[in-house]
Amino acid sequence: MTLYVSPGTWPTGTDLAYEWYREDQLVETSSNHFYSPDRETDEGSRFRVVVVGTSVDGAVERRESALSLRVAWHFAPAIKGALRVGATVHVDTSTWTAALQTMVEWRLDGVAIPDEHDPTLVIPAAAEGKVLSAKVTATAPEYPRVVEHSTYSRKTVLRVGTPTISGEAVVGATLTGSPGEWTDGARISASWVVGAKTVSLTDTVLITPEMRGQDIRYVVSGSSGASGSHVTSTSAGVVLSPGSPTVVGAPAVGSTLTLDPGDWVTGTSLSYQWLADGAAIAGARGASFTPTAAQADCRLAVRVVGTMTGRTDQTATSPMTPRVMRVGTVSISGPHSYGSLLTAKPGSWSAGTTFSYQWYVGDEQVAGEDGRTFWTGESWIRDKAVRVEVTGSRAGYGSATVSATTKRIAFIPETELFGDPTVGGILGADSSGWRKGTTLSYRWLRDGVVIRGAVRDFYTVRAGDFGRHITARVTATVPGFGTITKTSLSLGKMGRSTTPSVKGALTPGGVVRAEFARWMPDTQYTYQWYRNGGLEPIRGARQKTLRISKSLVGERLSVRVTGRTDGFATASSFSRASARVLASAAPALSGTPVAGRKIVAKATGWTPGARLAYQWHANGKVIPGAKKSTLIIPSSAIGARITVTVTGTKPGYATVVRTSRASSKVTRS
Repeated sequence: MTLYVSPGTWPTGTDLAYEWYREDQLVETSSNHFYSPDRETDEGSRFRVVVVGTSVDGAVERRESALSLRVAWHFAPAIKGALRVGATVHVDTSTWTAALQTMVEWRLDGVAIPDEHDPTLVIPAAAEGKVLSAKVTATAPEYPRVVEHSTYSRKTVLRVGTPTISGEAVVGATLTGSPGEWTDGARISASWVVGAKTVSLTDTVLITPEMRGQDIRYVVSGSSGASGSHVTSTSAGVVLSPGSPTVVGAPAVGSTLTLDPGDWVTGTSLSYQWLADGAAIAGARGASFTPTAAQADCRLAVRVVGTMTGRTDQTATSPMTPRVMRVGTVSISGPHSYGSLLTAKPGSWSAGTTFSYQWYVGDEQVAGEDGRTFWTGESWIRDKAVRVEVTGSRAGYGSATVSATTKRIAFIPETELFGDPTVGGILGADSSGWRKGTTLSYRWLRDGVVIRGAVRDFYTVRAGDFGRHITARVTATVPGFGTITKTSLSLGKMGRSTTPSVKGALTPGGVVRAEFARWMPDTQYTYQWYRNGGLEPIRGARQKTLRISKSLVGERLSVRVTGRTDGFATASSFSRASARVLASAAPALSGTPVAGRKIVAKATGWTPGARLAYQWHANGKVIPGAKKSTLIIPSSAIGARITVTVTGTKPGYATVVRTSRASSKVTRS
């Protein structure tokens, strides 16, 4: 934009200069009679000019113009929008000075369109084939009146058809497009676009699986003469394809089945209907279903309907399941305790069902345990629950698996009897090994009948118990398991026994024997000799008698007699420990057996500390007063043979008597 000033008439030879003022502010002094305003600083401002003339003789004259109208910016307006019937176009004066008030006159081939003065225009049908233009007039106080004509190129208005699509956008279907009505003679081309890819250049397209889930559009482009090219399109929507539903789970009464609907296009709403032999099951419209007895022997399927706004519903039906099996209630019989035999009971199933089994301890499958029974005698099973899975199968029915679980397996130790099973003997009940915190109580039984008052962990066999079976019943209160009762086995019928005693010479080379009264008729006896007060068995000493070896010197000996009688409990009876074995040796005589002479008894080989006493004999008769280790042979002994007897004693040891060999006959001196 440029402002110009006319300087008027001046004398010949006058030199002119121009002072440009924005309101009262001098903005430029030059020899030019024009000024180019700056929009940022000058828009909306008024200008005046002072012309300064200098004559040839040097005289200066100043002439001032009046204030101009305000500076406004305006340009030839552009028509924005597509030149086709029915399209909306508008005049763009967005770059004009904002203070200007505009009025538009729309024209067809230069002729005004009546009553169309808004900046926007919906192109009427009458515009087809004509040139559209606009005249814009702008006014504002203190601004100049502005008139501009549009700069739109001379393209004629085109009638553009509305494309339509027939068919459903479903995989496998064929869509057909129609371009609609265009200006006569218009050149039209069509294409099909899926996503951003052109898939057909004809009016038809076959929908393939690769197009699934993508938007498919029918695009039409048309042009005619000076109208230019126009493109329009319509969408058939997202390409749909129903999923492939399947039923998951074992078809059995009481067993929940679930539906996998398959892969449907995003945005599809699904609804379900379960079918039994093709007929709808009332109320079965969820994604899962638990067959009842009413569906037994039927084949199940699910019909899935996919719904999307504005589209035809899609339907898919799952393959039919095997027939629904009647399933029994599985249970486990047998004590839920350590060392017991559990048995799986399948319950009542469809006729003709065959079964397989698998046992578990806790969550761990037990390898090889696939029979109907399971033994709980392994220590690692303690305190864990046992589960069995029973799988029933039948041709045409598939299979179903049902399980049952025990309580935790309690360790129940055996109750064992020990002690003397004979009248007067004491029996004990050993029921050790229960878990910590268990409390025990006892009852003793005679031939299975509770014995009144016998409530301790031991029992003294009574005379009335002879020939009867005695057992112990232990009742255990086990934390976490409740009350458990265990009864011992009988040792056999109660019998009679006597206590043996050790008799004989308790010295090396001596023989001892077990002496006792007969127990019962037909009792068979066995023996075991012990040293160390009965704590250590003597190897090989299993006879009624025992010859004492030197290795037993200083030991206290005892014997165990075991009696076995048909039908009776085997019983053992121990003797009391003997005195300790005393080492000894027969004394030797030294000296000549002549009357009046001295003879000496030499006693060696006895246990150290043993006290020895002597007694001399003549032909076996005591020689009065002869109690020393030496003897002056009296004349009364002439013709007799002399012997000496040595008696050895020591506290805690056996008393041992040893006699020397006899001398030759005593002679006269």
